[in-house]
Amino acid sequence: MLAAHELGMATSGEYVFINIDVSTGSHAEKPWIRANETNQEENEKAKEAYRALKTISLRRSDLEEYKNFEKRVKIRAEEKYDYSRITGKEYEMNNFISAFYDAVLLYAIALNETIAAGMDPRNGHNITSKMWGRTFDGITGNVSIDANGDRYSDYSLLDLDPAVDKFVEVAYYSGASNELKKVTDFHWIGGKPPRDSPICGYDNSKCPKGYPLHVYLLAASAGLILLLTLLFVFFWRRYKLEQELAAMSWKIRWEELDGEESQKKEKKKAKKKRSGAYFPESDPLLRSNSRGSVSSDKYDEDMVAPMAMRMRLVRFAVYQSICVCMRSGLHACKPHTSMFFTFGVSGNL
Repeated sequence: MLAAHELGMATSGEYVFINIDVSTGSHAEKPWIRANETNQEENEKAKEAYRALKTISLRRSDLEEYKNFEKRVKIRAEEKYDYSRITGKEYEMNNFISAFYDAVLLYAIALNETIAAGMDPRNGHNITSKMWGRTFDGITGNVSIDANGDRYSDYSLLDLDPAVDKFVEVAYYSGASNELKKVTDFHWIGGKPPRDSPICGYDNSKCPKGYPLHVYLLAASAGLILLLTLLFVFFWRRYKLEQELAAMSWKIRWEELDGEESQKKEKKKAKKKRSGAYFPESDPLLRSNSRGSVSSDKYDEDMVAPMAMRMRLVRFAVYQSICVCMRSGLHACKPHTSMFFTFGVSGNL
């Protein structure tokens, strides 16, 4: 079982090992334990492997009389034969001892009946005729012998119960009634009985190494579809953006500008400039950005001239209740996509 464990056969759930051990003794509940095993890890590995094992054994009686008989045999083995000291292991009574006890008991019953019937006890036919085709109470319970002198034997199917960590009887066969009777549920690795044969075969020849071809084809198809989808979305959004920019939705028409007030102010400023009485502090836009110079009563003429020059190039208007500044372009430029995009963003703001 340790070799099967190393191969992964005892833990895969695809294999079940059948063990026929008619001589199973009183230690059949935990057969994986080796008392002289110093490596506890080996015992644990053996216990895990034994989960895939089913043992067929002669059925042991659960009668109290049988248990007392087993204790007496064990005590006799220690006191008279010093079994543990000589063998180095604890005594274990197997099923053949109880069967031999029942055989001697049957012979004694047949002998008494032969003598009681006035027959010759030294005649073997007289003895066997009293033994065959009968049932009597033995140490293991009811013992039945058929017409050919064969005993009807009961067999147990033992399975490792992980809840109690020992082999328990899950079913048994009754020889007298020729019936298989279930006692409790089976314990299968994986929760269900294995298939008739492993999925990959007994030598893994039915399972190719790596993924099947259709898995690779499916993955490649999914990747190609994803790539095409991304390219479609990218070019579609680019196309829509270019369409919006080409429509010039950002462009402001002259009719949308309220320029009457600004034109009047421009005319007044022009008159003041011609008369030489233009002062920058009279302009609210300049005054709001020139607080540091309001406290001064004099202005530097060198500062006024360039500022006046710049103001000639700027015109003001009202667009959607917002004061905007208009300025003529000094240089001709060729429109391109990036410029349209910048204009579009500015228009949205």
